[in-house]
Amino acid sequence: MPGKPNLCCSVASKKSRIEMFGGMRVLLATSLLLLPLGSGASISTVLLDASNLQLNFAPGKGELPVLASRDAEALPERLATLSSRLESASVLAVFDGASFGGDFAGADWVCDRLSDTAVPPRVLFTDGRRTSADDELVLRLQEIGNAECAASATRISSGAATVLLERPPGDDLTPVIGATLLKSAAGKSKRQRREAFLRSCGLTRMGDQVHLPSFTPSQRTRSLSLLRAIHKIEPGVVRVSRLEQPAAIIVSDDRGLRRRCFALASPPVVLGRAQFFNWLEQEERARLTGAYPGEAEAPLADLDEDALDDD
Repeated sequence: MPGKPNLCCSVASKKSRIEMFGGMRVLLATSLLLLPLGSGASISTVLLDASNLQLNFAPGKGELPVLASRDAEALPERLATLSSRLESASVLAVFDGASFGGDFAGADWVCDRLSDTAVPPRVLFTDGRRTSADDELVLRLQEIGNAECAASATRISSGAATVLLERPPGDDLTPVIGATLLKSAAGKSKRQRREAFLRSCGLTRMGDQVHLPSFTPSQRTRSLSLLRAIHKIEPGVVRVSRLEQPAAIIVSDDRGLRRRCFALASPPVVLGRAQFFNWLEQEERARLTGAYPGEAEAPLADLDEDALDDD
């Protein structure tokens, strides 16, 4: 749960913070704007598990605060860049009502608009009693999946997934691949190395799942490297699938919430904190330079694919 909002000023008391926000509680209670949805062939909504991501607030241009994070400078501008990149996808940050001492339970507002091509982020606090942030996020994902007629994940082989990512990227080819750990790898001599590799993928326990996106060149490079290594491991250890036309992205490191999202009939793209903020950084660099950075999203230290071969 995040601490008190850091408004980058000397204001410290609860009373002063509420006065700085002006009539926010009255404004927020009457703000009932709905997030627009796009087509089922593209990402229409990005949902942030804001309390888990330890998001905070900073003063906005108007009376209402905007989102801030210690993991990303100028977070509102970076979210606007991502929204534009996803063809005006909506961004919704959901806080648990108990965050910030419960001062904003039930609050709901739309942040400043920074771009004509980006939908301004919306901030929502649950009521803190009947509905948790996890329940709110799962409910919205179900509604989005139903409204967008998003398809379920389709099982494919690791080889087929590798070939898919090796194809030239395009606007219509940014596949998201899912990987599920089914059992421990056999082979005593290489088990430790295989398990270390699987942990680097986020597959620590049996049943763990991760999504490998390819929205940027560096994401594609890293996902392809991981899939090639997974292909070296004996069959039946990792199940690979492809998300067909996902309509939403959710960002959270909460293990329980992630499991619930993976299990939905029309699953969203599930990203972790590091994946998401790396993506924001890549989009910002692309905006400034006109091209995506060429390096991988994160180094695969000392990865020897031959060492993952079966005994």
